[in-house]
Amino acid sequence: MIFVWQAIFFITALLYSSVGMGGASAYLAYLTLMNIDYKAIPPTALTLSILSSFTSVINWIKSGYFRKKMIPVVIVSAPTAFLGGTLKITQNLFDILVGTILIITSLIMLLPIREDATEKRTEKRNETVAEERPSFTNYTLLLILSGVFGLIGGIVGIGCGVFIGPISYLLKVTDEKETAALSSFFILVNSISGLGGHITKSHLNLKFVFYFSLPVIMGAFAGSNLGAKKLTKSVIQRIFAVVIASIGVFRIISVILQD
Repeated sequence: MIFVWQAIFFITALLYSSVGMGGASAYLAYLTLMNIDYKAIPPTALTLSILSSFTSVINWIKSGYFRKKMIPVVIVSAPTAFLGGTLKITQNLFDILVGTILIITSLIMLLPIREDATEKRTEKRNETVAEERPSFTNYTLLLILSGVFGLIGGIVGIGCGVFIGPISYLLKVTDEKETAALSSFFILVNSISGLGGHITKSHLNLKFVFYFSLPVIMGAFAGSNLGAKKLTKSVIQRIFAVVIASIGVFRIISVILQD
């Protein structure tokens, strides 16, 4: 049975990393189904998310989609993610809220693709290309939401890239592939911060980290390469929508099954 789960974790990491996500939300659901100690689930999922997102970040940077404007967005969220990791909250209620928000976000992402800003950018990026500046209002709002999402992610045990990515895209701060790069970077830093908060009150399940580390790393490497070099912007946007909707449904179903 463990080999089946390893295959599932590999496929999950591949799909999620292709759009810049770490997969912690799915890992939380899988680990819940395995009936391991509840307190160990968030830090275990965050550890796997760190491995996945770290691999993805390297590939996105090498592919030329990392931007300086992403750094403040991540810095603002790191302290709140740590704080969230130290807090306790009713899990069932929060799962329902998160699931609902993710489903709504996925529906928004299925709207016709934005052409105005994205068509002005070249398909192949390099360091000599000037970075397009987002509007001050949109960027400020993104920074505020970054802190909020960092707190939410820290509490639940996810990197929260599923929130910051679509919001950044809808605010026209990033285009499709920049959004994936930002999501990976955001997830990596916030997973580390959130894990730091969680280990102050719980422990890692090292056995499951050992079982799934290699499948997650391999899936993330393949998926981030695929997303950065092969997929078109419209395909990436639709994968975003499907992945986010799947996460939302997963969260709600997990609550129903627990009841």
